Amino acid sequence: MRSILHAATFVDVTLQAVREPVYYGPEVERAFEFVSRFASVISAVNSQTAHERARTHSRLRDTMAAHRTSDGVWFDARAWIVTAHRGL
Repeated sequence: MRSILHAATFVDVTLQAVREPVYYGPEVERAFEFVSRFASVISAVNSQTAHERARTHSRLRDTMAAHRTSDGVWFDARAWIVTAHRGL
């Protein structure tokens, strides 16, 4: 990241790691419904046969269940906050 930004004449590049849990819903079925509306999930599922869709949905529900807690369905999330200034 630093190399790319420096090549684009940015200076004072800093990267800050952020790790926060993300809430997907109060229970497995609601979390499944939420994730099922993601564009990437819709695209992948629409290209599958009926049998493959059923398997994908089952695995997705299993994944939601594996992340269920007493406070709902949570996943770890990570990102970088990148700051830089335009150089001269």
